[in-house]
Amino acid sequence: MGTVASIGDAVTTLKVGQRVGLGWYANSCMHCEWCMSGDHNLCLTAEGTIVGRHGGFAEKVRGHQS
Repeated sequence: MGTVASIGDAVTTLKVGQRVGLGWYANSCMHCEWCMSGDHNLCLTAEGTIVGRHGGFAEKVRGHQS
């Protein structure tokens, strides 16, 4: 849990200062059959929040707006 510190130009669903939570996956392709059906965890390019990143112990993390 945290608050949005900044957003990219294409972000339409969040505002700076908004309270958000980030789950196990920080990003996925958002166009494969799995992402389109809501099963982001099955995406072959899904990026874990913790694996390969500083994860939950970091002061800031980057995630997709979804």
